[in-house]
Amino acid sequence: MNDSVAETGLKFFGTVSASISHEIKNRMAVVNEQAGLLKDLVHLAGQGGEMNLDRLMRLAESLKNQVDLTDGIIKNMNRFAHSVDSFQCQSDLGEVLSLTASLAKRTADNRGVRIELQVGEPAPSIFTAPFLLMNLIWLCLEAMMPLVDMESPLMMGCEKTNDGAAVWFSADQWPETGGPTLPEIAGPLKAMLQVGIALYPDEKRLRIELQKNDN
Repeated sequence: MNDSVAETGLKFFGTVSASISHEIKNRMAVVNEQAGLLKDLVHLAGQGGEMNLDRLMRLAESLKNQVDLTDGIIKNMNRFAHSVDSFQCQSDLGEVLSLTASLAKRTADNRGVRIELQVGEPAPSIFTAPFLLMNLIWLCLEAMMPLVDMESPLMMGCEKTNDGAAVWFSADQWPETGGPTLPEIAGPLKAMLQVGIALYPDEKRLRIELQKNDN
């Protein structure tokens, strides 16, 4: 593997892992706060205070919601970790996009960006290196984020093409000249994945174009 691809892959893995750990920590902080409130309510009832069953039910439901959200985060972390199990494999592009969008949500939220996913049924399936593809998708998302605001989402999706499949990104605030600027590492990643990246200003789209591979 190209050294620069390996280096950016480690950086990508670290960035995503750090983001996931922050999300889990935030959820645990909420759970800890609500557990403290539950303890106070039980202590108050033990001192002869009124037991507000409705409030206890709302608190239990809130705790359950936090547990469910944390479980979803951990499942995404698990799926991301397993993306390196096989360097290349047959991959469902819908699942790859959905996971990458979920992993990028915290970064997007911090930048005031709303990501919307559009994947048709059935989603295209292609032989590729899923971890490297997610890394390239992540770089494309970061390049597209400055082109949207809270009023308009950053759209992303995938579609079948005559040559294979494509992953696309769309933003309303497309510059009059040029387009989103990808970092230099996108070049080696493209070469490793054997994909093309094309700009379609009239459609306000950036596309990753993947060729069909029957391996």
